[in-house]
Amino acid sequence: MFVAPILMSETTALRDGLKTALNAGYKHLHIEGDNRIVIQAVKDDIRISWRIQMLIHDIRAMSYVATLHHFRHSSCLSRR
Repeated sequence: MFVAPILMSETTALRDGLKTALNAGYKHLHIEGDNRIVIQAVKDDIRISWRIQMLIHDIRAMSYVATLHHFRHSSCLSRR
């Protein structure tokens, strides 16, 4: 399966941002993203390419450290 560079970039950015927030001591997190594929992969709603599987695994593992976390595609906000 082909993985677009933007998908790799956005998945890496999410992982790095989550890691930075947790290292800074933030535990109550609300995470939004504009890439539906990344959000769905983190929520385990879709199958993902092996090329980003370890990044998604890291994101999921770090999300368990947070006491409150939400992963939501940013277009959900406009539907309220």
